[in-house]
Amino acid sequence: MARPEAAERANSLTQSANFSIVHTLACLYAARGKTKEARELLLKAMDAAGLAEPDSRGWLVLGEIAEQYGESDAARAMYARVEKRELEGPSSNYALAEQRLAALKTAAAASAKNHVQ
Repeated sequence: MARPEAAERANSLTQSANFSIVHTLACLYAARGKTKEARELLLKAMDAAGLAEPDSRGWLVLGEIAEQYGESDAARAMYARVEKRELEGPSSNYALAEQRLAALKTAAAASAKNHVQ
């Protein structure tokens, strides 16, 4: 798992004013279970970008936070709001959201199978 030190330093140097840096740090925190910090950083990133509500990048972070809380249905709904752009790469927000959706589907199927047995 990626370590957040470089993103923390970059965020400090830019005084939380660069959306991409703050968003990256929020993603790292969310993945590490630092949900409160991730949410706070997401709000700072949205402020830096002038966003009144999350865009696809924000929904990705919020989906990860929901997963950390065990809220799979909420996470699926948030990941589903990540929009596919015309050009997508393997590490795009959309691709990452699709990976998380597939993982949630697999986990749900395994859980249902275990409950039936």
